[in-house]
Amino acid sequence: MKETPRSTLYVLLALLCALQWSMPAPAAEIALRVTDPSGNSVSGATAAIVPAGRTVFVTDGLTLDEDPNYVLGKSDDAGAVHLKTDAADFLLLIVHERGYAKLDRDTALKTKNLTLTRWGRIEG
Repeated sequence: MKETPRSTLYVLLALLCALQWSMPAPAAEIALRVTDPSGNSVSGATAAIVPAGRTVFVTDGLTLDEDPNYVLGKSDDAGAVHLKTDAADFLLLIVHERGYAKLDRDTALKTKNLTLTRWGRIEG
């Protein structure tokens, strides 16, 4: 059997190391339950992972602008939201007619139960 020169092995090792360093950040998984200020599960809330540096617009407290960089999802009947992203830094935004929530990456990853903040009203 022919012996492989050491220089070839070093090149292969260097390529493998470079490949590992260029791998994307591990996926962040968000799994939480959304409730309103009264403690009731919120079904149909829109959840968006917005990558750092992006701007998000909310219309009428319910609709987010469409951006292919967002990861979007809806809460189920029990208020559960499950999302994944490879973004190194992001904002989690959740909107519903009963309220909203805005969390940074670290808080979003630690939170298991999220209570929406009621929308404000301007009258007059």
